[in-house]
Amino acid sequence: MPSPSFIHQNISNDISYNLTNFVRENKVGEVLYAPLDTKFDKNNVVQPDILLIANTNYSIVKENYINGVPDLIVEIFSPEDKKQTIHEKNALYERTGVKEYWTVYPKKRTIKVEILEEGKFKLHSEGKKIGEINSKVLEGFSVKIEDIMPESLFENKKKDKKKS
Repeated sequence: MPSPSFIHQNISNDISYNLTNFVRENKVGEVLYAPLDTKFDKNNVVQPDILLIANTNYSIVKENYINGVPDLIVEIFSPEDKKQTIHEKNALYERTGVKEYWTVYPKKRTIKVEILEEGKFKLHSEGKKIGEINSKVLEGFSVKIEDIMPESLFENKKKDKKKS
């Protein structure tokens, strides 16, 4: 796999920063980010872009990996990510009981927040280009799409395309 793009890393950093500040202020857990193996079972090991381990679930944190199901996972998908990969991650996180799953699509400047209800992910919050998304797992946490994915972040990419 190629390393993440500048835009991917920028978005990951901004989400991590906002989540970490909220989690630390409220003393509700720990925010971690890739690369860090997350072992759901012996056959399913992934490295989510960002994950939250609530204080009540902290026993899954091991020295070099996470051994169990995080409470919240954020995946940032690039246009190169195959639909099959996106579907497989969604199915794995749903099947294993991740309480909240964020999917971030930089090209569309969209973030979807899904929560697990009766074993299935249901849309909880969504924003495209502008607007606020919020978490159910982290009650009181919200973030603006335009702060995470401002138009200016994509301007250099547009300029680079014109030069080519």
